[in-house]
Amino acid sequence: MTILSLSTLETWLWDSANILRGSIDASAFKNYIFGFLFLKRANDVYDEEVENIMKKENLSKKDAEEEPYFRIPVEARWTALTAKTENIGEALDKAFAAIERDNTQLEGVMTVT
Repeated sequence: MTILSLSTLETWLWDSANILRGSIDASAFKNYIFGFLFLKRANDVYDEEVENIMKKENLSKKDAEEEPYFRIPVEARWTALTAKTENIGEALDKAFAAIERDNTQLEGVMTVT
């Protein structure tokens, strides 16, 4: 079995990112990537919290989704975003706006006004 070195892995990851980026300027692309990373992590934590609430309080999924401190609206959920094949930037903007709408403490943090 061949062991993959860290430098080889880094090279492969950068090359993969560049392939995904295509003709988009790198500085613009980072906004999409950081946004996707944030949304993926936020969705994972939200899903775990909803699952824990369902078990702990014996609630339905719908009721448990109303409990977490940080809410992820349906249009900002990972499954909705990964289903998009066009206008990904627009979908991200709408997802961030929806998160701000449902988490008023974040108003103006995730969107440009």
